[in-house]
Amino acid sequence: MGTVLGTAQAQTPFVVKNQCMLNPECEDDVTTFSDTLSTAVAWQWNFGDGASQDNTATTRNAGHAYQTPGTYTVKVVRTLKNGGIDSLSVPIQVGELPPSFQNWKTDTTICPGQTITLDPYAGEAGLLVPNTSGTLKAIPPRRWK
Repeated sequence: MGTVLGTAQAQTPFVVKNQCMLNPECEDDVTTFSDTLSTAVAWQWNFGDGASQDNTATTRNAGHAYQTPGTYTVKVVRTLKNGGIDSLSVPIQVGELPPSFQNWKTDTTICPGQTITLDPYAGEAGLLVPNTSGTLKAIPPRRWK
């Protein structure tokens, strides 16, 4: 069995943001990946989305639009300044989009001293947004005067 010189398992993670599936109404809605390893000079990302035609990237900061929620294993192989290779695989959870809102109301005039509750999901827990673990978190309705 041979030895590959200059290869090490990565200890430096990458940053993942916006772990939600693609919103068809927002063309720039992607999950983003940022490498934090300062000694890396080249990158090969694999977003673990076998159903996608665009499943790889070669930049420090990359993005991918996941079409379905689920767990994906994202891998980055880094080329280091010293010529070594460093790789890291991380499972990420991509969440579902919040339900679309159907109960829009006509414009309302708010006069001084009046209160308005901005709650597009009246009667529910509030607005559902993805959190850092990829699950949905309820944000309660807000009141303004």
